[in-house]
Amino acid sequence: MRDSQGGSGSLAIAAGLIAGLLATAPAQAEERKGSWETGFLAGNTFYAKELAIGNQPEYGWRLGYNVRPAYQVEFQFRHTASSSLEKETSTLLKSPIVFFLNPNRKFTSESYIVRFIINPGNEKRRFKPYLGFGLGLLKFTPSPTLSSTEQGDVSARVITLAGGLRQRLTGHMAFRAEFEEEYAPLEVYHDEHVNAGLTWIWGGGKPADSDGDGVLDISDRCPDTPKGALVDKHDGCPWDLD
Repeated sequence: MRDSQGGSGSLAIAAGLIAGLLATAPAQAEERKGSWETGFLAGNTFYAKELAIGNQPEYGWRLGYNVRPAYQVEFQFRHTASSSLEKETSTLLKSPIVFFLNPNRKFTSESYIVRFIINPGNEKRRFKPYLGFGLGLLKFTPSPTLSSTEQGDVSARVITLAGGLRQRLTGHMAFRAEFEEEYAPLEVYHDEHVNAGLTWIWGGGKPADSDGDGVLDISDRCPDTPKGALVDKHDGCPWDLD
């Protein structure tokens, strides 16, 4: 069982405020072949009960490359704040004796994940879901340190599965919110992560404007406007001059 700790209530309030702002925000960015995406994330880690440590806030960053508009390869780094041991049964320890010798020991965690992101296409691509699959390494650092004879499973190879949403804000910036499950198959436990953040896109050419009317395709409700026609700068549709 996972109990929310470490400011998850504040995270929920912040997420609600951001969601309200996004409802009225203009959206214009798009993934393009050969473009790069980087950004930061902040959220909360919900640890597996086998680890016996409290849930804590997390932060990190991402760097991705769009092989195609629908496919992205991404590296993700995530750091979770220091968390106290709660039980002597923690798999991070070699034996319960280590816990009783110092029950105030704390652990931080860091993960390094390579992910494959699938971006399902839609016509405007303003607000869209995505899926992510990843492989990587999860490491725990104790304080005070543990000797090799005291350490339990303080590192693990992990498989991740994520689902998220992107909301385009400008021609090169987007908001992302995501839920990710991190599974350690050899140690047989899984952690959960909820986070949100901003990302920026660059490279791969300028955002598309197929009819050359000055309105990007993802904002253009009339993408086949004849050349030279006077259009509304907000939706790309011709003015009705009759």
